[in-house]
Formats: sequence, structure tokens, C-alpha cells
Amino acid sequence: MSRLSPSQIETQRQTHHASAPVISLRNIVLNYETNCSPPFFGPLTLDIQSGETVSVLGPSGCGKSSLLMAILGEIQPVQGSVEISNQSGESINTSVVFQQNTLFEWLTVSKNIQYPMTISEFTKSEVNRRVNHWLVRIGLANDSKKRISEISGGMAQRVAMARALIREPHLLLLDEPFGLLDELSRQDLGLMLRGFLSELKPTTILVTHSIDEAILLGDRVLVLSKQPTKPILDLVIPRQGPRGPEFYVDPIFIEARSKVLQALEKDKSKSTGPISRISSQ
Repeated sequence: MSRLSPSQIETQRQTHHASAPVISLRNIVLNYETNCSPPFFGPLTLDIQSGETVSVLGPSGCGKSSLLMAILGEIQPVQGSVEISNQSGESINTSVVFQQNTLFEWLTVSKNIQYPMTISEFTKSEVNRRVNHWLVRIGLANDSKKRISEISGGMAQRVAMARALIREPHLLLLDEPFGLLDELSRQDLGLMLRGFLSELKPTTILVTHSIDEAILLGDRVLVLSKQPTKPILDLVIPRQGPRGPEFYVDPIFIEARSKVLQALEKDKSKSTGPISRISSQ
């Protein structure tokens, strides 16, 4: 894979930010209790463009999942604002995948994938077409009639992915979706998900503890510090062709991994400074 020139990287950055962001966070501060001081998270200002995938990395307990809950509206910042917009003017079609799958154990694989389509504007034939399409895409066409209790954890997470993507969401929030899987299953599902994101282009936020996963899936990697949590690195990963298994030995990946590790190591030993916005090149 040939490397992009600095001018090509800058062109990609300008393209990403040419339009209004889908997600706009302005100086948000999160806290466990309104009167508790000091707050454990923030301030954070972040814009995420349409079709962009931002991976969020940081130490355990720094508030990565709390950030997702704030974007979902499940918790309210004690300061700042969270704005989510859709340029088409339609409501935001949002899907969420958690570390612990929320599938219905008593339903079949097929019925679980179909569930988000139960109340929708789609015809029965379109629902069936999409379900069959996703069964093939996740490699479970021959297991469609099995109940969730009858399949492995890795297979169940594939079902969770298909259920999240069947309605082709505008916004996809992923909270450690592969965190309970073994390393081989995690890598396989990461590569599978990367293909889906490249094809459907939802605006995506991925929370993960895996540096490799963050770089593989992200257009940007946002690294957070230990508490009190601040952003310490916003790393652009150049878009340069498909990312398959060979990406793990690509110079872009290797350099990006080194920069993330350096940021995390620096945070262990000293207080954080201003966020730096850089490219992996």
C-alpha cells in the first residue's frame, strides 16, 4: 500500500470537515453527581462528520461509555451541549451495539435480525430480503433457525451487528462490541465490521480498549486521559483503500499505533496538555 503525501492527507481532512457535523459536542463536562467536584470528564469539544468513524480509546473508568450515553441523551452534561443533526431534515436513525449483547435468547437468529424491522415502513418482501442478505453477510445463513442460546458468543455478536445495521442507520454507536470475545474472533469481526462501515458509511463512534481495533476501524482515533478525563490525542488515520489483514503490517498502521502508545504512556506519568490534532503520517 503506497503512502499518501501530506497534501493528500490535508485534502482528506478538509473533505471530512467541509459540511456541518452530524455530532457536535461543545465543551461538555460529565459528572456522577451535579454537586460533585471536580467533574470526572471534560471539557471536550468534538465534531464528527457524516460517514466518519471515530474510535475512542482511554484507560478503564475514564468515561468512554459515559460519553456514548451523553450522545444518546441518557445522561445530561453538567456543562456544554450535545447536538445531533441530519442534513436531510429527517429524524436520526440510530443503532447501538453493546459489549453484552441485548439479543432475545428465546428467538431465532433470523427473528433477532428482523426485530428492528417489526414496526417499519418496509414491505414484508423487503424485510425478508434484508434479513436474508444479512444472514449471508455475517455467515449464518445455515444457522438462521437456531436460538441465540444455541450459538457461540462470536456468532451472537455477528447477529447483534446485523440487527444494528439492517435498517442502515445514520448513526451507529458501538460500546466495546467485541470486548468479551477471544482475540481471533475479535480480529475476524473487526475486519467484517470494517467492510460494513465502508459500504454503508454510517456516522460511527466506537468505544474500545483495543488500540489495533481502534486504528483498523477508525478514520480518527480520539485518545482520552485518565481521570479527570481530557482528550490527549486526535489522530487522523488516512483513508487509503480497503483495510484487510495486511493493514496490520502497513506503515500507516504501525506509525499510528506508536503514536497512540506514546500518548497513553505519557498520560501515565504526567498531567495532560492541550489536545493535539495530527495525522498518522
